Amino acid sequence: MRRLLCVLTLTLTGGLLCATAVAHAVEVKTSFGSFNAPEGVSVVNREEKPDKAGKPTGLAVYSRTDDPRAVFIVLWNYAEPDPAKPYDPLDGAVKIGNPFDKKLTRDAAKPVLVGGVEGGRYEGKLPNGLRAVSYVAVKGGYRLIVLLKAPPESPYKELSDAFARGVEGFAWAVPLPEQAASAPSQ
Repeated sequence: MRRLLCVLTLTLTGGLLCATAVAHAVEVKTSFGSFNAPEGVSVVNREEKPDKAGKPTGLAVYSRTDDPRAVFIVLWNYAEPDPAKPYDPLDGAVKIGNPFDKKLTRDAAKPVLVGGVEGGRYEGKLPNGLRAVSYVAVKGGYRLIVLLKAPPESPYKELSDAFARGVEGFAWAVPLPEQAASAPSQ
């Protein structure tokens, strides 16, 4: 992420005060958390509403400002956890990242922490030559799914990498299962 450093100097009672400011990042908010996207992206579309069961669901599409060749899709929803068939974030990251290559398996993804939660990350080249980076993380049924698609060259690679770092720093706003279980009932 490009950082704009601006030095401000003020004279206060004969002293010198220096401060730095960083470029404004875009905060990506979901129903159950947020992260900072890099400078240079803007919202193209955003929808958020409860599903039929009243659970949070939403979709936000970001793009490089005034340049739709880089598209970043953020999806969030809730799916009741099924202990008999747990959701596999590695498999999910591959299927979201490259749905065209049916030979890819969960082995093509790498484990990654998304806001301290174990998730999956896939990176590869799509048939149209675009670089795809995808993330899937699940915390207590709350799913964060992200797909970054952009040309592989500069400045798109740097922008995608900065967006990816933001995703990995996702701040979950849901209690951990053990916190929810130990919370006092009201």
